[in-house]
Amino acid sequence: MSDIYNKSIYINDYHMKNIKLLIFVVCIFLLFSCKQKASTEETVESIQVEQEEIVIQEEEDTTVIETEQSDFQFDEKGYANISLTAYVQDPDKKNPTNIREKPGGEVLVPLEPGGDYMVEIIGQNNGWFRINMIHVFDVNNAIDIPGQYGWMHSSVLAVRTSNYGGQKLNVYAAPDKTAEVVGVIKEEIEVRFTKIYKEFVLIRFTDSKGKQVEGWIEKKWLCGNPVTNCC
Repeated sequence: MSDIYNKSIYINDYHMKNIKLLIFVVCIFLLFSCKQKASTEETVESIQVEQEEIVIQEEEDTTVIETEQSDFQFDEKGYANISLTAYVQDPDKKNPTNIREKPGGEVLVPLEPGGDYMVEIIGQNNGWFRINMIHVFDVNNAIDIPGQYGWMHSSVLAVRTSNYGGQKLNVYAAPDKTAEVVGVIKEEIEVRFTKIYKEFVLIRFTDSKGKQVEGWIEKKWLCGNPVTNCC
């Protein structure tokens, strides 16, 4: 009986030790799981914070861009009462360059291909320019416009820059000298133009790096004479 009793006590001690060990292992596991969960939640929260900061930064950047673009406000009156001297530079060298009654309308005067013509611009309409005078450098080829006025498309007209002293001319994002500079003209070049606003002209040209640039330049730096400088 004593042996049985002692054996029973031994078995109970053995089970108690196993139970304690099991409880210890479970506690360690739970502690590790809690730490891992906390670490994971902290990492996720950190990523979310970083993403929110990126979104906020992008929104701030967008706001800055919108502010810069909206600084200048166009006045429709600035497109009226304009003047500019330009010359005819039609890419089509085989067919006449037409002066029309209205934008896209009936041809009033066909100009001979390859001639040197200078025109006076007094109005504009969606890429078309109204002219009231044509200067012809061949004295034997004077031209009159029926009705005194006509229209020519911007694609057949050009001007040259007049930075004869090597001046660097700024080209702006808006017709305002405080606007962003989108290009710099470092030498005399020929440019095309599509709009006139007060004392600025919207031009297109290829810069020294081969990049296509469109922006506004002061009208005083443009020459519309095809055969000589504008001084």
